[in-house]
Amino acid sequence: MNKKEAVLAALSSVYHEDQDIVRLGYVKHLVVKGDAVSLALDLGGSAYDERHAYKQQAQTIVSGLDWVASVEIGLIPRSQSTHPQPEQGLDRVKTIVAVSSCKGGVGKSTVAVNLAFSLAKQGYSVGFFDADIYGPSLDTLIHLPPEPLGMINEQIIPKVFQGVKLMSFAYTQDPSEPEPAIMRGPMVSRLIQQLLMGTQWGELDYLILDLPPGTGDIHITLAQLIPIAAALIVTTPQALSLVDVIKGIHMFDSLNIPTVGVVENMSYFLCEGCTHRHYPFGQGAKDYLESQYGFSHTIQLPLDAVLTTACDHGVPLVLVDPDHSVSVAFQELAQGLTQRLAEQEDRTLPALNYADNQLTLTHQSHAHSIHLDALRQACQCALCTSDTPTGIQSDAVPVDIQPVGQYAIGVQWSDDHASLYPHTALLALTHA
Repeated sequence: MNKKEAVLAALSSVYHEDQDIVRLGYVKHLVVKGDAVSLALDLGGSAYDERHAYKQQAQTIVSGLDWVASVEIGLIPRSQSTHPQPEQGLDRVKTIVAVSSCKGGVGKSTVAVNLAFSLAKQGYSVGFFDADIYGPSLDTLIHLPPEPLGMINEQIIPKVFQGVKLMSFAYTQDPSEPEPAIMRGPMVSRLIQQLLMGTQWGELDYLILDLPPGTGDIHITLAQLIPIAAALIVTTPQALSLVDVIKGIHMFDSLNIPTVGVVENMSYFLCEGCTHRHYPFGQGAKDYLESQYGFSHTIQLPLDAVLTTACDHGVPLVLVDPDHSVSVAFQELAQGLTQRLAEQEDRTLPALNYADNQLTLTHQSHAHSIHLDALRQACQCALCTSDTPTGIQSDAVPVDIQPVGQYAIGVQWSDDHASLYPHTALLALTHA
């Protein structure tokens, strides 16, 4: 038995369901050079945690061969997999949008539910998936009869309310004796996968995902598992919430999911008989996000007992009182979302280049010049905006230029300043 055969023989002890990964053809590009082994695993549509578990198991087994000194194992992306994807409940879902907050208690689920029903009121076919296992809220926001879930062709039949298809972990529990979900991260990720992929969603224009707070395993698992088209982030005006919003934006950037809008919830309130807006939690978060990240689609929602009452009664406000100002704001949010998604399909991202002491911004096949001093003066980094700003060196030049998500370009300067320029800001500088 040669060394390649020895590696394959060892890997044949790794099983996927009832067959080993060698017989299934999952082992690709096996190369043995002396005591070094490299290979790739083509695991088709397996979930994120499952793929990495197989990789770790294969790594341990091959490393255990007495002649092996190093092992390198890669994972072939799902998009490049030669194995057919299993039939999934999402096959006829056109667009998936994640609603996230990265912090609990900001009203994310309320926003997500009213967004879903606003889209439905505009004539779209919509589904809603409550991805929070530890604290599912859909059964509170939408009151439905406590009937058990049905099955057809080994898939779960979603519940339906006013034409919107619904699924939540709460629907799998006995409503008379609800039990807390006590389980570790990998178990939660697998359960989320089973509920999401095992639901017969049918043909949908939009599937809204109500993500749990934070930036953890569930977010990464879903991003690896399904094609999320965009993220919408919900926050409140406080600085503490804003910090988490920024973390969320960066997380979605790292997962190649564009953030297309921000909702500042509980932004203000109106006194009875008063048209003046009062801001109990302060102001500035919305403006900061618009200027720093270039978001053109941000809305503010007020503190309003009408919205709270509708939530407590288990019917979305957009259905109870469609003419209320908050319902109108949700309709505008839905319209803006569909518009941003349509623009995104045809969007060409600007590119910034520095060569021969010239800054050039290329956008929609046109090249625009930007003055180096103008770009430098537009810097809003921490060194420039602190109470004791660090001076800008007159001879500073860009040493690195990189895209940041789908909303900005980052520039590292020779004087250690690091600038973030939204595309809208860069385009404005070309006309200055």
